[in-house]
Order: sequence, then C-alpha cells, then structure tokens
Amino acid sequence: MFRKSLLSLTLVLALAACESSEERAEGYYQSALALIEQGDKDRALLELRNVFDHDGEHHEARMLYAGLLLESGDVQQAYGQYLRLAEQQPDRLDVRLILSDLALENGNWQEVERHAGVAQSLAPEAPEVRAFEMMLAYREARLARDDIAAGELVAAARALLEETPDVEVAQ
Repeated sequence: MFRKSLLSLTLVLALAACESSEERAEGYYQSALALIEQGDKDRALLELRNVFDHDGEHHEARMLYAGLLLESGDVQQAYGQYLRLAEQQPDRLDVRLILSDLALENGNWQEVERHAGVAQSLAPEAPEVRAFEMMLAYREARLARDDIAAGELVAAARALLEETPDVEVAQ
C-alpha cells in the first residue's frame, strides 16, 4: 500500500514537472475566468497574479487583471498594469486609449499627450483618437485664449458626437 502511494505521488510530481510555465499560466488564467463567472473577483485577482509568476507576458490575463483593478477602484495599480501592457505591446490601440482616458481623469496632460499621440499614429481616423486630438487642441486654444479656435473645436466635437455618440471624450 505504501509503495503504491509513493508511486502515485512520484507520478503526479513527474507530470507536474512536465507542465510548462505557459501551461501553468494558462491553467491559472482559466481558473481566474471561472472564478469571475462565479462572482469571486478577489480570488480571481490572486489567480491572475499566479499567471504572471509563470508568464509575465500573458496579455489577456494582464488586460483582465487591469480591468478588475480598475473596477475595484484601484486606479493607480490598474494604470501600472496598462502601462506594462503598453510596454509589452506598444501597438495596442485599446490600451493606449485606456491610458489616455485614465491620464485625462487624473489631469496628467503630459501622459494624455503621450498615449493619445501613439494612438494617433496607430489609427488616426478612429473616432476616439480624433476626440482626443480635438480635446488636446481645445485645451491649447483655451490656454492661448483663442476663442475662435476653441469654438471651432467644440463644433467639430459636436459633429463627431453626432457621427459616433458613444465617444465619451468628445462629450
């Protein structure tokens, strides 16, 4: 009996050793998804941190982790996670727009300009990108006390809202 238990334990450990870091990370990620389905976001956050112990570049997990942090009100931590995603995947428009939005909410105009500028180079015609451009230009016009330019930008933002009403930055 003892020999069978020892053999079983050895086999389990051997199989666990065969599992790659990416496979372990994916297992934790799937576990986090299941926990979210069950409404247990706290435990899901723990599982997502386990993902990063095995695969620091698991982008879906990091995006989910950042979103959960943001939902829970931990804006600073979420911002850091989105920054990490932007470093790992500099061409992700969605991440650049989220970073621009968070920086705007925080009043960090330098970061808004930085991330909106990257977003503009990625997708200049995207309504959200155009809205950030208008908002930054409006800010400059107001700082320069150029009421005519500011008024034109307000009209352009209204036109953008008519075209795509769900663009919050244009509002």
